Amino acid sequence: MTMLHQLLCCQVAFTALCLAMDRHHEDAMERPLEPCRRRWLRALALLAFALSWVTVWPRTDVGIAWVEWVAQLTLAAVSVVALTTWRPRWMARIATVSATAALLLPTLNLFPSTG
Repeated sequence: MTMLHQLLCCQVAFTALCLAMDRHHEDAMERPLEPCRRRWLRALALLAFALSWVTVWPRTDVGIAWVEWVAQLTLAAVSVVALTTWRPRWMARIATVSATAALLLPTLNLFPSTG
């Protein structure tokens, strides 16, 4: 479940960075980007990238952690590029679902499985 959490965090981060650009924001939201919203999107991206790294750090040794994190970054970046290219208006909805899932996924680990 940790790899899924990393992927969701990276997806949110790259989508926030993408929406922090004027052209992509106008394509996705059909309105101009305000400077305040740009700052919030960049801060969200930084937080999501940090959270994705914190998720991978304690799990493995440093070498494997870097490889795993870069793989998740690559997969998330490719998915955001594809989404931006073919369905830009879906970006905000998918990012909202990804962020919600990334926030709720760690709570599933709090309850031990029975069996």
